[in-house]
Amino acid sequence: MKWYISQLQAMVSVCSYSTKLFLVRCVFCTIGVIVAIVSCLTLTEHICFRGSICPPVKTITVCSTSNKASARQISHHQQDMDELRSFYPLFDIGVYVYASYWDDRMNDPVIRITGLRLDSTSLNSSRCLIQTADDNVTVVADVSNIYSDWPYVFKYYAFMMVCSIPTQLVKWHPNQVTILLSGGAILSVPITYAKALFSKQKELAVCVKPIHGQFDVIRMIEWVEIQKASGITEFILYDADLHGASRYVVDYYRIKGLVQIVRFPFLLAILRTADRDGVLGPQLRYSLYQQTYLLALQDCIYRFRLSYDFLIVIDLDEVILPTGDESVVEMFRRQRRNNPKFASYVFPTAWYFREFRNNTEVASSLLYMQTYAGAPPPNWYQPKSIVSTRYAVLVNYHEAKTSLVVPPRHEVPWERFGYVHHFRDGTCREKFRTEKDDVCARMKRTIRPDPSIRRYKIVTLKRVYKLMKYLQLS
Repeated sequence: MKWYISQLQAMVSVCSYSTKLFLVRCVFCTIGVIVAIVSCLTLTEHICFRGSICPPVKTITVCSTSNKASARQISHHQQDMDELRSFYPLFDIGVYVYASYWDDRMNDPVIRITGLRLDSTSLNSSRCLIQTADDNVTVVADVSNIYSDWPYVFKYYAFMMVCSIPTQLVKWHPNQVTILLSGGAILSVPITYAKALFSKQKELAVCVKPIHGQFDVIRMIEWVEIQKASGITEFILYDADLHGASRYVVDYYRIKGLVQIVRFPFLLAILRTADRDGVLGPQLRYSLYQQTYLLALQDCIYRFRLSYDFLIVIDLDEVILPTGDESVVEMFRRQRRNNPKFASYVFPTAWYFREFRNNTEVASSLLYMQTYAGAPPPNWYQPKSIVSTRYAVLVNYHEAKTSLVVPPRHEVPWERFGYVHHFRDGTCREKFRTEKDDVCARMKRTIRPDPSIRRYKIVTLKRVYKLMKYLQLS
């Protein structure tokens, strides 16, 4: 409050300086004070949304004139310009580029460009113009859809455009590529180079597709803590406008060094564009979300390939847990000893639906996953993967679609290693309503005890309760 008072006093002194400009200056002075106060309150909300009593999370002075830099740094995004992904549109032809990447994993480097296109837009005959201080070279681009098998209704497709680098330009490491499309459309995009975030490349991290809005914070904490208990200590979250209590929890984990947050403004930008072009029905809107998520999954591979050897590609309602009494890291190392070179290691999925809840001995209402004492055996419908950043080229929601040198996928035997636990808020029939046979009845008949979740019951309960109290959420 002292800072607010000092600012107000300073503004008033300026206002009284000249009688002629008194009214005009006072209006601007008052606006300045209000903006300053609102800005500080907004910054404070990110750390202390519950009120003035803040948990001791690396305390930062928010509204101090002597610490303006710190105030600017209280943000849920990493602010380096290289880490921000923008929206590069060609509205007239329906092409929306997300980013381009320098890929030198093979002897001959390439530039990979990702984005969305309208279903009516063809990218055939596209070219890449690469400029250096000494030369300009145009090469023909190879374009493919990232994943067009699902959802079943499309208006926008996620694509990857690949441009080979001529030998004479490899040493120059150009900083941008210009896309030349049929009809004379031109678009320049900066090239992203992967950076090593650590002195030694780490083994494993979880990568989550863009999240937005607000999530159940208790389930979010449980999701992180059960994976920490199973041996996972690195998380990458793509933020497409996460807010409220969810923002607060994610910021806590970021400050603790467990979570890296990548800003993803592309999602909101493409939604605004789609609404401008015409209101999308529920199916087309859902499809647009899913195709946009694919861009973040590719980004995770090319952005972090020098920081992590492997990425676990799952959602916030999924965990991969070992079948035996070992950590996820130990389980995965054991799998790779027998099968060392694949672009993705694919795990089957056990489905947990609302009507499958059958645990009458729930330790605490905090633990959502503990409400399931059992589940049907895992199946290969919508599996999830641990993906190699060395070999994967195109990644969809379930596995590496294409790869370098090695086979794109290896199916992991769940009985000896582990599987995906997928917790759905809805019912089985809502998920499998298009299936011809009675999948849900068969699942319910085959529910079996699931020790994998129960193994982490006590440690997860303690951690969730402790953190909820620490963050003043309980």
